[in-house]
Amino acid sequence: MLDITILCPSFLVWGLLRLQLWAWWGTVFALGILALSTITTFVNSSYLTILGNMKFPPKEILFLRNIPIQGYHLAVLIGIPLITTWILTIISKKQFLKTEIR
Repeated sequence: MLDITILCPSFLVWGLLRLQLWAWWGTVFALGILALSTITTFVNSSYLTILGNMKFPPKEILFLRNIPIQGYHLAVLIGIPLITTWILTIISKKQFLKTEIR
């Protein structure tokens, strides 16, 4: 399963470099799912739960616990670049249509 997970983005990159419309559709779908999954995960997670899953040294955990942040803050901070990338990918469709007409 991990091999397929690694192979799919490689296949999409290969298609994107060749300006293939199927690769554009695959990338739009993959980026949309990635953005939705990431934002949903952070919105539904608490900051302390996220910290608990990381293997930081105790001193760093004490420092990080005092940061006033919630999961939805992380969803916004990470979601904005993901959504922006997704929108820019959608806008780039015209570059892929030119090669289909030729």
